[in-house]
Amino acid sequence: MKKVYCIGEILIDFVAEHQGKDLTEARQFVKKAGGAPANVAAAIAKLGGQSFFVGATGNDPFGHFLKETLISHKVSTQFMQQSEVFTTLAFVSLSENGERDFVFNRGADADLTYSEYLSSQFTDHILHFGSATAFLEGSLKTTYTTYMEEAIARKCLVCFDPNYRSDLWKNNEKTFIDACHSFLKNCHLAKLSLEETLLLSNTNTLEKALKNLHTHSPAAF
Repeated sequence: MKKVYCIGEILIDFVAEHQGKDLTEARQFVKKAGGAPANVAAAIAKLGGQSFFVGATGNDPFGHFLKETLISHKVSTQFMQQSEVFTTLAFVSLSENGERDFVFNRGADADLTYSEYLSSQFTDHILHFGSATAFLEGSLKTTYTTYMEEAIARKCLVCFDPNYRSDLWKNNEKTFIDACHSFLKNCHLAKLSLEETLLLSNTNTLEKALKNLHTHSPAAF
């Protein structure tokens, strides 16, 4: 069985209890484990696969909660790292029209450092990259890119999820788009929302977007 290494952010989602309101009006929140790559790792394990989460938390109660949650879902935490920076937090609510409202308090996920030993384990396995925070500043950015390059060199199957969050990229969308295109050129499978598909293709319809993206990427969308 191929192993699946899920690389990127893990965080605490504080989810507003009473949906239909944006964060300005939210008053009560429920703590939940979050982070798209961590969610993928948990889903793979639930389906009977062998998944490893690769990311960083703080050495604090929130970080301990996240690690324990992954273990309870049978996800390997062998390659998780701890930082002295606080665990990353996100506050989430759903507005009346169903749009998600996010505010991030970024912390430890930025501190993931490169492991030569981990990289040596990649051969013939699968790597999933979730990039909500991976292209922001921090050692995660360099680590993330290096793992992608080594995964391609080792002929791994590579999956990429842009996981765009507008709160993190205000007035700097071009940096995010450019970084995503670099990954799209090298991945085999891309998981995109409609918003991301239109954003990364600079088009206004799904048909045009897919045509545009397929001219620049070999990935299945």
